[in-house]
Amino acid sequence: MPQLAPGGKFVFGWSIINDDYTIQPPKMAVEEYSSAAEGKVILMSGSKTTGGFSVSRKSSIEKSKMAPLLDANPSLRDYKLREGEVIEYNGRFFCWLSISKSGSIKLNDEILRAYSIKIGDRLLAIRGSCVGFAMGAKGRLIGLARNYEGEIEVY
Repeated sequence: MPQLAPGGKFVFGWSIINDDYTIQPPKMAVEEYSSAAEGKVILMSGSKTTGGFSVSRKSSIEKSKMAPLLDANPSLRDYKLREGEVIEYNGRFFCWLSISKSGSIKLNDEILRAYSIKIGDRLLAIRGSCVGFAMGAKGRLIGLARNYEGEIEVY
């Protein structure tokens, strides 16, 4: 797992948004965060710097300082929203999606618009907090990854 700068974040690899809206996060990221364990994940918009989105499980959010998100949005917490329906809370966007055992998820047009991404984009899977991993779309870390002389796998 490459570390792009001394003392910087580790990255798992690149994932491409396919024409059928699917994206396969790196296996190592899916395993490290047990992303497929619940069969569903919650996507949350990434930082203004990195963009994209973060991938998390409901149980990880419930144990974190982000738990009030679920209390304030019971339709998200209880998966009552339509799958892939995006809601806004405190200036960030959230939705839930089914996840395959291998970690593949299927986005939709609403998600692409909300997270400012598009078909064909290459997102960088970045080790995050204990809550989840990021799928970054822009910023300094993306530039470092594009210019990295070592190998970063593509999924």
